[in-house]
Amino acid sequence: MAAKVPIKGKRNILITSALPYVNNVPHLGNIIGCVLSADVFARYCRLRGYNALYICGTDEYGTATETKALEENSTPKQICDKYHAIHKEVYDWFNISFDKFGRTSTPEQTEICQAIFKKILENNWLSENSMQQLYCDTCKRFLADRLVEGTCPKEGCNYPSARGDQCENCGSLLNPTELKDPRCKVMFPSTLLGTGENWTLMKTISVTEYLNYEAGKFSKSKGIGVFGNDAKDTNIPVEVWRYYLLTNRPEVSDTLFTWADLQAKLNSELLNNLGNFINRVLSFIVKPPGQGYGSIIPQPSDADPDPLQHEPTRKLVGSIVDYVEQYVEAMEKVKLKQGLKIAMSISSEGNGYLQESRFWKLYNDDRPSCSLVIRTSAGLVYLLACLLEPFMPSFSLEVLKQLNLPPDTPFLLEKGDIDRVSRPWEILPAGHKIGTPEPLFKELKDEEVEFFREKFAGSQADRIVRAEAEAEKIAEKLKKTKVSDSSGKKKRPVKPATESKAKANAETEISITRLDIRVGLITSVQKHPDADSLYVEEIDVGEGQTRTVVSGLVKYIPLEEMQNRKVCVLCNLKPATMRGIKSQAMVLAASDSDHTKVELVDPPKSATVGERVTFPGFNGEPDDVLNPKKKVWETLQVDLNTNTELVASYKDIPFTTSAGVCTVSSIASGSIR
Repeated sequence: MAAKVPIKGKRNILITSALPYVNNVPHLGNIIGCVLSADVFARYCRLRGYNALYICGTDEYGTATETKALEENSTPKQICDKYHAIHKEVYDWFNISFDKFGRTSTPEQTEICQAIFKKILENNWLSENSMQQLYCDTCKRFLADRLVEGTCPKEGCNYPSARGDQCENCGSLLNPTELKDPRCKVMFPSTLLGTGENWTLMKTISVTEYLNYEAGKFSKSKGIGVFGNDAKDTNIPVEVWRYYLLTNRPEVSDTLFTWADLQAKLNSELLNNLGNFINRVLSFIVKPPGQGYGSIIPQPSDADPDPLQHEPTRKLVGSIVDYVEQYVEAMEKVKLKQGLKIAMSISSEGNGYLQESRFWKLYNDDRPSCSLVIRTSAGLVYLLACLLEPFMPSFSLEVLKQLNLPPDTPFLLEKGDIDRVSRPWEILPAGHKIGTPEPLFKELKDEEVEFFREKFAGSQADRIVRAEAEAEKIAEKLKKTKVSDSSGKKKRPVKPATESKAKANAETEISITRLDIRVGLITSVQKHPDADSLYVEEIDVGEGQTRTVVSGLVKYIPLEEMQNRKVCVLCNLKPATMRGIKSQAMVLAASDSDHTKVELVDPPKSATVGERVTFPGFNGEPDDVLNPKKKVWETLQVDLNTNTELVASYKDIPFTTSAGVCTVSSIASGSIR
């Protein structure tokens, strides 16, 4: 590959990330915190047509390398060679698009670093200081920070296994004898400035907090969490891992990796939202003439409606143009999670557009309008492949293949192409023959989630011990197994638990599945005739006739915002009479801590009225009517809240529909009732 150099007249961007240490296999927290985030921004810059250069490499100096070498009875050089190769393999699998992935230990790097040091020394920017260091009488050596372990001195922590440089429990930076201030981010730029030479200096920094694992923290040194090679071994596709890590990117606070959340995002957002939209469009196009378009993007005709006079298309275009502008703005500011969320909103709009237009009916009733809807939707499919390429490059390549377009098809987010977004029916040329559509995502089942949760429990060392013990158990069992058994005796089958006992357990277990929460549509709303603080709504919950619901929302939500709105409805509360009107359900809303602000829990726009809201990882049928004496609702309600991403959740498991998760507008960490 030819060396990249700045090009006059173009926007030239140098991108790098924190250099990963080579003291272990990188875990998911390492990957999202450095190389993956930088890769997304680098890919976005290339999408924009910028002259971008992404440089990274393994950090092979420091005590971390020395301690790993001691642990593995190896030399530091052997450790660096081993783990550099492992890191490169992991990053290749994650589709990280480095322009150069090097090593800090190469002669070229050494020469550059020494030249910088000498230049700073010549310029009188260096001073000598003394520091206190612990000495081990047994080892007869001074100890580097990482070779010292003791109790964390931070008040309220007292973690007994804190290292001399940092406490993994509370995150405090330490030295062996006292706390020290965190290292400032301007240290390296100051070093470059001190040389007096023309280095490229940092302009923008994008940092993350911690990604935590299930109930604890990822730890490379302790082997806790899912590691890069583990992700590959799950057979969950790389685009799913990239998507989940980026939607969960800890940009403003720590976030939590859970298998149930990964399942929810895959099944609801990727499979039921994005994959469903693309598959519906392409599968209809490839149907034979008389049922579809024989794999050909339909030609416009004189009978076609004016796209901007066709109400569903006009509304769609307004939304899509806004979303693309917001996407570019977010990505320019390196707000990667926001950019991804905006791109996925286009898929939701596409699903809503298909539903509103009812294209399957238009095909027979109004062929010209159907032709417009399909051309427009096919353009959205291509647009999604482009906008999501920085996040899921392998997904985008597969979509281009199904569209029968070459993998290097450009869609630069420059002015001309952004203008095309306002005419999505023109993005793909009429008469173009598409390829064969195939499902883009596969459902992750509950039993698979349970398997992975158990498999990756504890540390890597624990897993090895468990695997060895299991192997020994199987081997022992095989030794005892006879080739044949001529006794003719049959073992008495173990009796299952009685039906009555199972039923009793189901009745006493307080599971979230006992709630019958559905997507409802408010068809009419008015103020209660005898109570100023109450609304009376008629809500369609998919039963053929509406339910009457009384809600105390007058102080918080204007009447016009209630009308024709999709909401989450708890349908199996015992009916209650409120000021003379019987309420047959309850609309769910979130409130802040002092209950001064209240917002409705919103299902996705394309969610089906009447469908049940589910919680991935929890299976079971709802009670017909919740028994007030059993306090089922009261017990479960305390764990219903909104998270920092504004997603409605039960114990961090999102409210999930076929079209995606349920959200609120602005109340984070609020209570839902």
